[in-house]
Amino acid sequence: MVQGNGKPQAAGRLTNGQFAPGCSGNPKGSSRGVGLMSQLNAQLDLDDGKLRWRFIERTIELALEGDSASLKILWDRLEPAVNVNLNHNVEPSEILDTLAQVRARVANGKGAQPGSH
Repeated sequence: MVQGNGKPQAAGRLTNGQFAPGCSGNPKGSSRGVGLMSQLNAQLDLDDGKLRWRFIERTIELALEGDSASLKILWDRLEPAVNVNLNHNVEPSEILDTLAQVRARVANGKGAQPGSH
């Protein structure tokens, strides 16, 4: 099929040149292991992961020195955010009960969410 500009239309494209739903212009995508995160993880795992441990230790040091970004990184890994699904029909007493349960779990060292520790 030929487009309005005289060029042949690629397979899977609509008449306006866009790809049809479910049809990719790059079906194979990028090869596994070539992305930035894969490369970073490969570097951090060299030398039995010693560099990764240096980053972790430094993040802990910075958090102890009062660096709030490092503290947040560590806290988010230790105790992920609590997700409470509220709808508009929730009674205030139910919210207070949920918060009390979360406080009790944290106080007992069990984590904020069931299954987190």
